[in-house]
Amino acid sequence: MRRASVAFALLMTLVRHVAAQQGDARLVGRVTDLAGMPVAGATVALTGTRQQAQTNAAGDFTLAPLPSGHVVLIVRRLGFAAMLLEPVFAPGETRMDVTLERLPQELAAVRTETKQTGLFGVVGDTAFDIVPGATVAAAIHRNETTSNEKGQFTLDVPSGPEIVTVRRDGFRPRTMGITLPPSGGAQVVVWLTPLPPGLDDATRDRLSRFTNHDAMAVTDYAFVRRRAGSSATAPSVTREQLAVSGQGLTLNDALNAIPRAQLLRARAVTCIFVDGASVPVSADRPPLEEYLADDVEAVQFLKVKDLPADLGRRCAPGGGGATRAPMNRAGAASRGGASADPMAAFILLRH
Repeated sequence: MRRASVAFALLMTLVRHVAAQQGDARLVGRVTDLAGMPVAGATVALTGTRQQAQTNAAGDFTLAPLPSGHVVLIVRRLGFAAMLLEPVFAPGETRMDVTLERLPQELAAVRTETKQTGLFGVVGDTAFDIVPGATVAAAIHRNETTSNEKGQFTLDVPSGPEIVTVRRDGFRPRTMGITLPPSGGAQVVVWLTPLPPGLDDATRDRLSRFTNHDAMAVTDYAFVRRRAGSSATAPSVTREQLAVSGQGLTLNDALNAIPRAQLLRARAVTCIFVDGASVPVSADRPPLEEYLADDVEAVQFLKVKDLPADLGRRCAPGGGGATRAPMNRAGAASRGGASADPMAAFILLRH
């Protein structure tokens, strides 16, 4: 009997060893805010799957099993900027602590349509003072200006979607997705949130600027938007459009409520880029269902065949795209004509 028990123990050790060699990774960690306080109720999700975990009252989470190698995780919590992570895991347990940045209680940009063409308006702060000297830039049409002594600015941009960035030393930078009307223009009041007093110069400078990652994400998105042009088969949807019906909805459901985006119902989304990172596509549910409309500043669609070569390669199986037949936005498996024009989705998260 003892010999049998020893043999069984050796067998189980071998099985565990083989599983560790071939098998899955286990991720444990803690989510905190910039002050080091735990963030309870945050979701840590493996993109392209239904697998996710939520943090407890201490901010701790466990996500398992994870495939060893390169994975893409998204960490989000209402009131915080969503974070995309691309770790590489070895088999076994890995610890990874995550810090989320709390979104300030920003006032929404006030927007009205006018007969005057272009984009113009005023930059103010959340104390309702004007902000002169702010840099206002149109990322898609590559135009930039500075607010004058009255906080006023004018940008010569055509109708259609635009990604507008606004920054000034001493304030949190803003990114806004705005859609200018077919005729006339748009007038906006942009509110910047002042940074807290008492920061050292280095911290103040860092928090007043976009991070390199955020800046590159906006640049990549703008490049794809310019490539899409005015094609009706490559729609762009901005945050203000999503906000009409998208509050509390998944990105998939919010897009279904926007008429100009409904042409995508019969088209297969075969690859997704989030803030410039290629993420897996879910093969068992609508591919945009795992993203929340409230987390998104803008989303741009483009036919895969129209992508530049480097992005097209990342849409291929093994390059970050789907490895199985994807589903369309309506939730049905793509067949026949629907697969003739596979689409790529470029998502710019709200920061």
